[in-house]
Amino acid sequence: MMRIEFINNVPHVEGRPIPPYPYILRQEAELVVRLRSTRGRIAADWWAGDEARRALNRAPFNPVIRAVVHEFAWTPPGRYSPIQDEGEYCRNNPRIPPHPRVVAQWGKKVPHWRALVVRPLPDPDREVVQAAWAAVASRPWLRRQGGLLVWDASVDLIARCLPLPAEEAWEAVERALERGLRSSGWVYNHVFYPHNGLLFRVIDAEKDWPMGVGVVRVWKTCYVLSPDHPGEPLILYGGLHVFAHPLPREGVD
Repeated sequence: MMRIEFINNVPHVEGRPIPPYPYILRQEAELVVRLRSTRGRIAADWWAGDEARRALNRAPFNPVIRAVVHEFAWTPPGRYSPIQDEGEYCRNNPRIPPHPRVVAQWGKKVPHWRALVVRPLPDPDREVVQAAWAAVASRPWLRRQGGLLVWDASVDLIARCLPLPAEEAWEAVERALERGLRSSGWVYNHVFYPHNGLLFRVIDAEKDWPMGVGVVRVWKTCYVLSPDHPGEPLILYGGLHVFAHPLPREGVD
């Protein structure tokens, strides 16, 4: 099956960029992308029907959709788009439900695209992130930047918390980190630069709100920067690290 990926804000099908003009892919394809929104809903906004929302993760805002879709249509940023008209109509008329399988993204700073969700896709890396959290949750954190807590870790430490034979567990962690090479270095208001593999998921911690938990691997010194903590870079040295941050109680969505 074809796969749609967003690289530098441009959708790619099977590794090839979609042409820079309105386009529709009528075949079924796998889509994994974070839905973006901003406070004023001008730079970015999104909409998903009731059935399409079953393919979203549990992030309270800017969720990731993992799904098989068809009728994927897109328009480059900055152009007039009927996708935006449809999305804003759905947003402003919640009592008139749109197609329940529609998911759409639009805004001045993002590509305009819409698709019909055929079925959700499983998350191949959730168990690895849950295992990473289980491996460090009872240990004292080693570094901190505001609410961002960091622990040192290793592939073996995480693998021991997976319900798999040792060799299979080790390979599962390595595959997850390899997939993380294609991920963005942004995690809410923190940027990891540079990184060699980054996983991030919303995990239900033993609190009354969910916890954002991640795993980052770096081969050389990595800096964690945040506009909330200017002039206070958090330094990570080569190796594997687990980090966690309570999700905001109020988000942009």
